[in-house]
Amino acid sequence: MSEKKEEFKINDSENGTLTSTHLSIDGASYIDGMPDYEWYFSIGAEHFEELIKALLRQEDFDGDAEEELVKYLKENGTKVSQLTSICRSKKIPYYFKNYM
Repeated sequence: MSEKKEEFKINDSENGTLTSTHLSIDGASYIDGMPDYEWYFSIGAEHFEELIKALLRQEDFDGDAEEELVKYLKENGTKVSQLTSICRSKKIPYYFKNYM
């Protein structure tokens, strides 16, 4: 198991955990009258640069991809649904699982 570097809030329903090997995001939706819905997203550290370039819509990126990715997620409240769409369209490997 990789050691945690940082845990952070992304938006009202999602939290991020950064380790040396990956970023994971877990989320949940609990709405009265509807079944509970939880999800988990993960992307390997080797793909952080690809993802931040896609999020920033930049061809080149010279900064620290890990730092910029966490900063972007926090500042923009980026939802996992947005990340999975971008990863699919850019063919960036990721993991997603949902639970009802």
